[in-house]
Amino acid sequence: MKIIKRLNKTEIEGLKIGERLNKQVLFLLPEKIVWYEVLLEGNEVDNLRIINDRSWPKEFPSARTVKAIAKVILEEGVGREHTARIKKIAESTLKPNREPLVILLARDFKDTYTIIDGHHRLIAKFIEREIGELRAILGLFGRQKCVLVK
Repeated sequence: MKIIKRLNKTEIEGLKIGERLNKQVLFLLPEKIVWYEVLLEGNEVDNLRIINDRSWPKEFPSARTVKAIAKVILEEGVGREHTARIKKIAESTLKPNREPLVILLARDFKDTYTIIDGHHRLIAKFIEREIGELRAILGLFGRQKCVLVK
């Protein structure tokens, strides 16, 4: 991972992170988060974890990473809510030069990164095998408790 920069208050407001996130996710965010713009390489994207909520494990009981979920969709074609949404995105809206904005969360730079926004877009892009580098926004929350990551 390459750190592009630490984001200041104006840049964070410009990204409208609070508006992008599901209200339940927003409510569960730790109070103090330091935000960074980062660049991930393809192999780092493979192991990004999906947010810790009930719907993803229900549809993909043995898969918690981008690569594992993409593999299940490609091999088994599981057809529930997330799969249908991912396939629709992959078939229609993703352009080769259009990069999904993904918001990640972690305790620190050495922790496993968890996607809190952009799951469907990123997995759709992964299925299309278009990921070389991925620009993302990473929030680090240190020692605070956070149920969104596991």
